[in-house]
Amino acid sequence: MQTVSSTRPKARVRHTCDCCVRAIHPGETYGRWFFVDGGDTWVWKECAHCTAFIGLYDLSESHGGEGYDRDSVSDAAQDLPNYNLGPLSVRHAAQYLMGWTTRLGTLLPIPESGVSDAGD
Repeated sequence: MQTVSSTRPKARVRHTCDCCVRAIHPGETYGRWFFVDGGDTWVWKECAHCTAFIGLYDLSESHGGEGYDRDSVSDAAQDLPNYNLGPLSVRHAAQYLMGWTTRLGTLLPIPESGVSDAGD
């Protein structure tokens, strides 16, 4: 597999995150990768939330050393609480599994490391 291009455009129309399947709305910055493998080509679009989550917990090689896909990140998110990384990792895993939105559809903040759990 070869990465032909990697960009961080601002959405002009609605897209779907290939990682968490939530809507990427116009105005949001997202990751866009164009891949070639033999005769196959495809584009992977990823919301900023998933990019941050994957980076924070080093999930980029969660697919047997061959990068990642929706299933491998979802599996890793479900396993993350078992690694005893603290309450913040459990919160991030739950937020990923919720598609980074509240029940009312409000977009949650992009996950960051070192965010205080105080007051929760």
